Amino acid sequence: MIEKYFVSAGIQWVEVKEANLRILCGSPMDSIKHLKARGFLKPSEIDGHYFEYGPNVILLSDLATQNGSFSNLSEFPVLHMIYKQGMGIPGHPNNNNGSRPLLIGTMDQVLAQQNYIFRGNTGLCDLDELVAANYSGEALDQHWKLKLFFNGGDISSTNELIDGLILEDREREIRNGVTIKRTALNVYTISYKGESVEVDLNLKKDEAYGTTFDLGYHKIDREYFSIVHCGEGNGWDETRTCMGSIITFQDKIYLIDAGPHIDKILRSLGICNSQIDGIFQTHAHDDHFAGLTSLFQTGHKINYYATVPVRHTVQKKFSALTGTDEETFGNFFRIHDLELDKWNDINGLDVKPLYSPHPLETTVFYFRAFGEYGEAVYGHLADIIGKDVLEKAVKPQNPDGIERSFFEKIWQGYEKPCDLKKVDSGKGFVHGNAHDFKEDKSKKILISHTDWQLTPEEKEIGDNAVFGQQDVLIPARVDYTEMFARMLLKYYFPHTPFQDRELLMNSHRVTYPPGTILIGKHELADSVYLILTGFVEYINSQQNISSTRSVGSLLGEMAALQKVPLEGTYRTSCYVTALKISSQLFLQFINRSNMINDLMKLQEKRHYILDHTKVGSELSYMQMNHILEAMTEETIDEEWEIPGDDERLFLVKEGRLKLIYGDREVDELAMGDPFALQSVLTLLSEKDRVKVKVSPLAGESCLCYSLSRDFIKDVPILQWQFLELFRSRKKKSREY
Repeated sequence: MIEKYFVSAGIQWVEVKEANLRILCGSPMDSIKHLKARGFLKPSEIDGHYFEYGPNVILLSDLATQNGSFSNLSEFPVLHMIYKQGMGIPGHPNNNNGSRPLLIGTMDQVLAQQNYIFRGNTGLCDLDELVAANYSGEALDQHWKLKLFFNGGDISSTNELIDGLILEDREREIRNGVTIKRTALNVYTISYKGESVEVDLNLKKDEAYGTTFDLGYHKIDREYFSIVHCGEGNGWDETRTCMGSIITFQDKIYLIDAGPHIDKILRSLGICNSQIDGIFQTHAHDDHFAGLTSLFQTGHKINYYATVPVRHTVQKKFSALTGTDEETFGNFFRIHDLELDKWNDINGLDVKPLYSPHPLETTVFYFRAFGEYGEAVYGHLADIIGKDVLEKAVKPQNPDGIERSFFEKIWQGYEKPCDLKKVDSGKGFVHGNAHDFKEDKSKKILISHTDWQLTPEEKEIGDNAVFGQQDVLIPARVDYTEMFARMLLKYYFPHTPFQDRELLMNSHRVTYPPGTILIGKHELADSVYLILTGFVEYINSQQNISSTRSVGSLLGEMAALQKVPLEGTYRTSCYVTALKISSQLFLQFINRSNMINDLMKLQEKRHYILDHTKVGSELSYMQMNHILEAMTEETIDEEWEIPGDDERLFLVKEGRLKLIYGDREVDELAMGDPFALQSVLTLLSEKDRVKVKVSPLAGESCLCYSLSRDFIKDVPILQWQFLELFRSRKKKSREY
């Protein structure tokens, strides 16, 4: 009677047909795409009403995040229930008593999801919030009228759209005789008429939420001004990534939005987080927002560019998901507010955000750069509105609607001629329509944000981009990769003369395809590699090590200097460009500079961070050196209650420890595992404090590295990973 299916990592499907219950267990990013790809969303019809068969209940994870990503992103599954299943459509047979979407979970997660979905559906929800976001005068009046237009004249609470079932310590009925009981952290038993199934939503230590598509590997060039297309689909398209673009300008890389799986998108293109200079945010719907936490996996704060209303919406939604205050967002990004309707100078790149009607605060972007033949402009029009729909919001057709002059201003903004313009053609009530751009004067139009094959009419209007396609608007006349190599060598060897570093620069620059072994196990390295683009995997199966070396890494240098075989294997994970330096030349350079002692001094710590923790590959060389020099060794040989004012992060180097929160053991720690007090984290308040003790296992002493809070407070990857770890351990200590 109960059917259970594994869908993807962190996602399961439980169905009780007799009780008309279909439970989506786990709702990380793109969960609705996974259901579609596996055939759980079926076209159906009742009395002439067409709809999709799908989940009517969502079981939430106990943990807000796992392995760096949001675990509960139920926005699109709930939208599927309301619109595609018809639960929120007046007169639809699926819109009846007891048919509302149901969220099941702990009180904190159910309330967080209701708030997050409300923010994702409406954005800023009253005039006070709009005024706080710098709206005033006519703009305030017109935006409020459009907001009421999209929400049917009433911005209501999400509680009126979604039911919630709070899991406690006892068994509870879901609906129609089906019950659920939580038996451990993220583990549940679902029962019906004597049958039971177990659902476990815990990710394994190195497991990640998966995709429904294969991105392959792509090589992009560093052009003066170019657009790399990294998403043309929408939140329903299981075959493609969501609408987004990457801009290369001079020596910098910028993102436009961060949709689901942005980390995998960047890896497919050979771009690491440390190379991202900034992100431009159009709005806060999940298909443009869900990947933001991936950008926390870096050693520096990425610049965040948005208008104030968009930023406020993003902060409120992020706050709901993480259970932190709205200012916490600034702990992970360097925030820059953009002026609406004006060209903003971003390090030489001009950016103009324009207002775009949508249920929540949204802008389109125009990007402008100048070359030898004048200006080049790219328009990114995500989540716009169809002209016929916007007409319905204008007076006198709509007595409470917007002025005709405001309509004209919006449409003139959409029609700005560009060298390249990407437009949302998702259709419906809240998206654009390619037919509105039949007369557009842009040189090239790309139709995006769809989940269908373009129609013949659409194909006559614009092109469609494929993943990894690069449109060059201004070609580079300088070699940015060579410039980057010189900068890296200066970072590595700051005290050597320029002419000596040029010895290394005069080496071959080589691009390797994915899966190429650069240095094999037990080989004497005949070359040292300076990684300029892409990722390289280090594998030592004997020691159970599989770690990543990213841009800026120097590979094989110690094996070359010591003339010993490498213990593992370096293998490319994507297209990789490297400066291939002969070992003989490298040895001559080091001896000439008398630097071998300096290199050896930090090598043990560097390999420890890279191979036994999750943070090393995202730290720049200079940042890692700064941290390595500050790390000190501490020996723990008996049970130790860490003082409440101890502001250090600890990493186990040798031995094992029991970690105790309060009076309960919450974890067993081994090499590379971190522990600390919440005082290390700038994100937690006094109420989060808990007594922390550690105790060596089996009477052994344990050797740890320690690092002061001062060295990690502005490092997003350390703050984010330890926040997640601390909260999961604390939840375990209190509930089980």
